[in-house]
Amino acid sequence: ISADQGISDARLPNGGKCVAIFPPLSPEGPVFAFHRGSSANSTLATLIAADTIDERIAALLRLSAKAGLTTVVVGPPKSAKTSILSAICSDLGETMRIVTVARSREFRSKQVGRIELVEAENTPLAKILPYAQLMGPELLVIDGATALELSTLADIDKPALKGVVVSLTEGERINSDVLLPDIVIRTGWGHDSQLRVLTVQDSNAT
Repeated sequence: ISADQGISDARLPNGGKCVAIFPPLSPEGPVFAFHRGSSANSTLATLIAADTIDERIAALLRLSAKAGLTTVVVGPPKSAKTSILSAICSDLGETMRIVTVARSREFRSKQVGRIELVEAENTPLAKILPYAQLMGPELLVIDGATALELSTLADIDKPALKGVVVSLTEGERINSDVLLPDIVIRTGWGHDSQLRVLTVQDSNAT
C-alpha cells in the first residue's frame, strides 16, 4: 500500500516490518508500528545492519563464545536479548557443538551438532539445565532463565562446563557461586528510541 493512500509498510534490515499511517486516516498525526523479525533468523550481520550492535561488539561476542567465556545479556523484556543469542548460535553453529535451552522454540536450526531443548509442561527449565550440560556442548546457550533456575547449575561439575551465554531480564542477579560472568552486555532503547546494546562490561571493570 502506498503512502499516497495514507498507509505504508516497509521491511526492515533485521527482517521486521514498519507500518505507518498518515493523516487524514490518523487525524492527530502520523503513527508508526514496528514489528520485530523472528529471533530465529537473526545473525550478527543482520543485527549490525539494524544498528542493534556494531562490528566491535559482534567480534567480541564471537571471540568470547569461542574462548569459553561466560557472557550474560541483560535487558528489559523485548529488548533483543533472544535475537543476540540466536545470532551467536547462527554464526558459530557450523563450527561448534551448541546446546540451547529456552522456554519456546527460538533457536530452530538444521545445523549439524546443534541440540535444541525446550521447556515442557512437566519439565521446567530448572530440570532441563543440569542435563543440558551433559550433552557435551562447546557452547551452552540459555535464554530467559531466572537467577533461581540458573542455581540448578550449581550441581554441575564446573570444570567440565565450557562456554556459556545467558539472557536475563533486568533486575535478575546471578549467584557468583553458580556462574561468574566474564562479560555483561546490557540492551535497551537509546536516546533515539533505537533498540541496541547500550553497554558492555567485563569482569575487570570496577
